[in-house]
Amino acid sequence: MANEAAATAAPEGVRERGARQELVGVVTSAKMDKTIVVKVTRTAQHPLYRRVVRSAKKYYAHDETREARIGDTVRLVATRPMSAQGNSGPVEPGGLSRLSRGPQ
Repeated sequence: MANEAAATAAPEGVRERGARQELVGVVTSAKMDKTIVVKVTRTAQHPLYRRVVRSAKKYYAHDETREARIGDTVRLVATRPMSAQGNSGPVEPGGLSRLSRGPQ
């Protein structure tokens, strides 16, 4: 048991990275070079009226392979800032993790 725990632990001097924030949204624009705009919609209950309120926010994400198209549902992961506006990168370093394909 002690050997198993030692084998799975990170080596000394190397800090294990915490869980990164992941967001799921729809691609709204893919016109920029290696950058896409993703619209993430969240739902929350209004504190007074108890109705479900939808709010949307745009995120700029890095798309190295330029394979994302408008209408695709993609998963973003928070990264260090890549530019003045873009703070999200793809889940996989090689490209976007596409969940579903929108209308062609």
